[in-house]
Order: sequence, then structure tokens, then C-alpha cells
Amino acid sequence: AVIRPDGSIIGWVGGGCTLGAVKKAAAEALKTGKSKLVHIKPATLAEAEPPIDGVDVHKSGCPSGGTEEVVIEPILPKPVLFVIGASSTAHALSDLGRRMARAMARFAGEAVAIVGSDIPALDANHVADGFAKLRGSEFVFGPASDGGYWLVGARDGANAGELFGGVRWSTAHALTDTVASLAPLAVGFGATLRDVDEAADLRS
Repeated sequence: AVIRPDGSIIGWVGGGCTLGAVKKAAAEALKTGKSKLVHIKPATLAEAEPPIDGVDVHKSGCPSGGTEEVVIEPILPKPVLFVIGASSTAHALSDLGRRMARAMARFAGEAVAIVGSDIPALDANHVADGFAKLRGSEFVFGPASDGGYWLVGARDGANAGELFGGVRWSTAHALTDTVASLAPLAVGFGATLRDVDEAADLRS
């Protein structure tokens, strides 16, 4: 059976006496990302079972007095993150847009984000917020204070396509150019952060 994060089930799980215990264990497994083994037994047997790491023991009130063992294996989407450093010189020497689109397109059907490595204030919460915003948007951007962006993400990497065509890189128009190419798709935005393009930026 498949148990979704909202508790709904595709398939069948051992009857009403076990359903609650299995759904609870599944919710915990989705939260932690760790597999679980669930033992469902009459109270006397459950109380006699010694604690084992990774095994949840639940008391069953089923009249049959039977036991059941269920393996819970969480299947989670894996956010994909590319970290790239990009100075003004790097922009001039390479076609940054094409390279980013090609990297994102490798993850068709998955949420994917590319994050710059030249953002002093960037932390894991900023990246997590970007992925969270993809739940309600097709694309997400983390605006940079100079008009560019420190993060670009897509709900489905296959949609990157011509996302970066016609972008005036290393200018104050980079973000507006990219967003303009996406109309009328839903676009989300994260926090505005400062990036570092030149040595002087570190001292500002």
C-alpha cells in the first residue's frame, strides 16, 4: 500500500485494527526519512517485547488476537541543488544561461534549484524557502540586490527550456529579463540578498 503525507491510502493495510498504527508510523517515517518496522500485537505480547531501535510496537485490540508486522519505507522527493560560482568574468567567458538550463533539464519531473556560491548571507533556510515556494509556483527566484538573482528553481526541471534566453547577464536587468520570459506562469520570490562580484563587494 502507499500512504500519502496527508494520510490517504492507495491499496490496503491489514484492517481497521492496524490502520491507525501504520498511518502514524508512516507519518513519522516521512518526517525523518528513516525506515520503520511496525509490530502490532495483543497487549500482553506487546508489553513483553523488548525495545529495539527502529521498531515500533503497538498494542492491538483486535478480537482475533493475531499479530502483524509491517515495513514502512519512506519514498521522498530529493531536492537537487547545484552550487556554482559566477563572477562577471565567468559570465563573459561562458554561456551561463544555456549551461544552467541544461543542468536543470537533467531532472525532469523533479524540483530543482541552482544557487550561487557568492552570497555571504545565504544559509540553508533560504534554500529551503525556495523549494517551499515551488509548491505554489512554477519557478522561483532569489533576487540579488544588484538586479540579478542568487537562486533560480523550477518545480519541474524539464520546463527550464529556454528559461535563460535573451538575459542580459551581469547587469541590473538579469532578473527582470528572466521573469519576463516566463509570463504568464506563476513565479515566486525569496529574500533579496547581496552577492559578491568584485573584491570591493566584500568590504561593502
